[in-house]
Amino acid sequence: MPRGFFTVEEWKRPPKGKESQWIPILHLDSYQSLNKAIDALEKKARTGLFRVVQTQRTIWAEMEDGKIKRAKK
Repeated sequence: MPRGFFTVEEWKRPPKGKESQWIPILHLDSYQSLNKAIDALEKKARTGLFRVVQTQRTIWAEMEDGKIKRAKK
């Protein structure tokens, strides 16, 4: 069963001439599963087009002296 950070996004049709976009509507922490993300979306009972994005890995970094340095966590 996939586990990780999940973001549920909703497709929003753009105004004419603008770029299409996915809007985050729900975030789930790393203790959640794909099934819980889908259950949470179903509870919202909204019509539309949605996607669930799983973040497998997050790397923390900061800019120092014009260079990116990875944080050691």
